[in-house]
Amino acid sequence: MPLHQQRSNHRLPRSWKYKRWNSRPKDDRREEKRKKALLTKTIAEKRGSRKTLADMVTNDNGILRGVIEQASWDNNTAR
Repeated sequence: MPLHQQRSNHRLPRSWKYKRWNSRPKDDRREEKRKKALLTKTIAEKRGSRKTLADMVTNDNGILRGVIEQASWDNNTAR
């Protein structure tokens, strides 16, 4: 039985990963690097849009608090 099957519940030594990585064709490695770069870019864009949405919600909450405060003030002065 090959060593990597005997150690299935353990991580492979770093040198094995390196050998396995280098044994793959260059095109496969390039494709994987391209996919990784694209994924990293997509994640960064999603984080940016999520931050933008969070800022918009925070701003809207501030506006609503101001409107509620003014309505409360108007209600108290009308009594």
